[in-house]
Amino acid sequence: MSSYTITTPTLPKGLELSAKIRDAFAAAAQRHGVSLDVAQAIYSDVAGVAISDFETREAETKRQVDDATGILRDRFGPDFDQKMTTARATLEQLGLGQDGLMAMEIAIGAPNAIERLVQIGEHLNGRQTSPSVETKEPAMQPTNAPRSLEAIDLDFRKLRADPEFIAQYHNPRHPLHKEAVEKMQALAKEEAAARAGKSSPPRSLDVVRAELDALQADRNFQRIHRNPLPPYHRDYPKYREAKEKRAGLLAELAAAERVRPAGVSRRAELDQLRQDPKFMAALNNRVPEGHKDHQAHVDATTKWDRLNVENSTAEAAAAVGRE
Repeated sequence: MSSYTITTPTLPKGLELSAKIRDAFAAAAQRHGVSLDVAQAIYSDVAGVAISDFETREAETKRQVDDATGILRDRFGPDFDQKMTTARATLEQLGLGQDGLMAMEIAIGAPNAIERLVQIGEHLNGRQTSPSVETKEPAMQPTNAPRSLEAIDLDFRKLRADPEFIAQYHNPRHPLHKEAVEKMQALAKEEAAARAGKSSPPRSLDVVRAELDALQADRNFQRIHRNPLPPYHRDYPKYREAKEKRAGLLAELAAAERVRPAGVSRRAELDQLRQDPKFMAALNNRVPEGHKDHQAHVDATTKWDRLNVENSTAEAAAAVGRE
């Protein structure tokens, strides 16, 4: 066997090819009567494909990092180094790790993810967030002068179209979840006061739910929605559009619920589900379509999202009733 040895070509730093697979290939080639020269040439060609693919991915990663760094340097200006240090410290403080950062980057883009970490870090440490990392939309607080339902609805639409806000609103574990809920409740109270002085037919709750049910049954939509893609992937726009469409419908469902009689708080049910290991396993077990546990994950996610929407709606209605 020692006379029939295939060597691995020089590899770029960071790329490793399995020596076990290489040796197994050599043994199979010798067993089938393939000459060493031919076997070496075949293996070198295969390794060349792996090297080329690796270098392409490394170049794309470097391009993305350079682009993101350039954007952040423009946003942060002379505070760039300090704010990047704050972002890294916040990532460690929240225990998110690289997986958590990657999830944020997929959801809102790398520069926005770093910017959000800076904002969270400065908030947690009691420092005033500089204008460069203020949220893009100013806080929509009710003014002394009553606003029209159309103006209030426009604010709701802006929130529904903001995937970053939707992520904060529907995730109770998000550091900014409380602020997002308070913002939605403030708009709900303003809308309730506006409706009290104007009779306006509410949007049909059944229509919104029917559209959500249709998406639930749409296998193509579920395939896109349930499989996160990095921003540089060619199908990322489809993934983001699907995420925003579902998030928008859930927010629209909450808006439709607000015009119904005050609902019952779902906090007890949510707390009960948190204590149910089987439900939480299904909720957190993100598996691809076709997997035997995929439908259980979809059902758990839908139930969890709807209960959160209903609970937030009920609490907003209760807050209006207390005033």
